Amino acid sequence: SSANTDTSPHYPSSYNSPYIVAVAATDHNDNLASFSNYGATTVDLAAPGVSILSCQPGGGYQLLSGTSMATPHVAGVVGLAMGRFPLAAPLFIKQLLLTAVDVKPQLAGKCLTSGRLNAFLTIADPDTLPPGAVTDLASTETGSSHARLAWTATGDDGSTGRASAY
Repeated sequence: SSANTDTSPHYPSSYNSPYIVAVAATDHNDNLASFSNYGATTVDLAAPGVSILSCQPGGGYQLLSGTSMATPHVAGVVGLAMGRFPLAAPLFIKQLLLTAVDVKPQLAGKCLTSGRLNAFLTIADPDTLPPGAVTDLASTETGSSHARLAWTATGDDGSTGRASAY
C-alpha cells in the first residue's frame, strides 16, 4: 500500500518480535516497487516482487507483482541457509540474511539494510582472508565540520583481487 511502516505500522510485519523479517518489493532495476511498503527501521530488506513468473490456479503460469511475490524469495533463502547451517539459531540465520544483502543506494532509507536479498552470499563460505593493510592514509582537506581522506585501495584478499565496496 506504499506506506511508511515506521509511521503507519502494518501487521503482521510490524509486530515487535526479533524473529520477524519484513520484506519490501523491488523491480528489475532494484528500485522500490510503487506499491511496496517501506520503512527505514521496520522493513528489513527488499527482494524481487515485480513481474514474477508464478504458478496460477488450474495450471500454467502468470506474471504477478506484490510483496507476496518478494517474501517467498526471502523464505527460500532462509531455507537454503538453514540447510547450509543446520545447527544455527534462528536469529543467526536472520542476521546472516541481513548482512549478506546487496546494498543499493536507491533503497537507502527504505529498509533497515538498504539492501536487496542475495542468496549466494547468505550461504557462501565466510571470507577468512582480510584485505591488505592501508599504508598511505592521508588527510587531504580539513574544515571545521569535515575531513577528506585519501588512500590507495588494497586487494580484497591481501594484495589480490579488488574490494567490492567501501
